[in-house]
Formats: sequence, structure tokens, C-alpha cells
Amino acid sequence: MKPSTGYGLMVEKKSDERSNLSISLKTTAASLGSADGICAGRPIEVKDGATTVFGGVVKSNRLTRLSHATGTDTPLRLDIFANDYNEIASRRVTIITFDVPC
Repeated sequence: MKPSTGYGLMVEKKSDERSNLSISLKTTAASLGSADGICAGRPIEVKDGATTVFGGVVKSNRLTRLSHATGTDTPLRLDIFANDYNEIASRRVTIITFDVPC
């Protein structure tokens, strides 16, 4: 369930040990530089103190301007979507060919 502000964190745990992450953050153009590493394919972790709540890889992100203003104080919404490591592993296929001597 998302908070009424429209910003927050949601971890969806599926039945087969796979999880998805959705984060919505309110930021400004000036502070967006600290989010430069949040691009598809990069690892992401969410922690509650020392406990890892979610670990996986960023699937996609979306940046939305919240006003028509320009400049470094322009409010932005950054949405980040990620799949956990189990989700990624379940989509990989490995083929091994063995040569058996006769």
C-alpha cells in the first residue's frame, strides 16, 4: 500500500522466493547528482539498520518533473523499479554439452 503522499517504498514478495521493489522519492534537480548510479542493471539494496530488506538489480527508473519551474530547485519525483536476485536467476538458462567417449 502506497502512502497518501505518493512517495514511499514497496517490496512485493512473491510465492516462489522472488520479490520486486518499487521506490518513489521526492528530490530536486540539485540533489539528483547523488542518484546518478541508479540506472538499469546496477545493484540496489534496501536496509533496515543492519538487516537487508531487499537486494537486487535496478530494472528501470523514471524521472518526473513536478512543476513547470526550471533551475536546480525544481521538484522531481524519481521512481525506481527493481527485481531481486532470485527473479534474475530464474530467467537464466544454462546449456552444457558433454562428450561421452564410446
